[in-house]
Amino acid sequence: MSFQGIEFTPEMRKMVVNSKHFFDILKPALDTLNNPATQLTANALGISESTPKVIMSAYNKKGNGRAWLE
Repeated sequence: MSFQGIEFTPEMRKMVVNSKHFFDILKPALDTLNNPATQLTANALGISESTPKVIMSAYNKKGNGRAWLE
């Protein structure tokens, strides 16, 4: 499924943030994961690598409240 040109819903954004946090936690435990967590997230969800970066930037800037979802 292609997400090109499609606006991510709040639920999809949460999925990206949760996946990124999962890979951030998993990375130190497994030395085999040499790729950045954003790349692992993008590969796992079938989206471009820039999408997790953009979503995480908004999340980090606005905090974990609901404001970053919009």
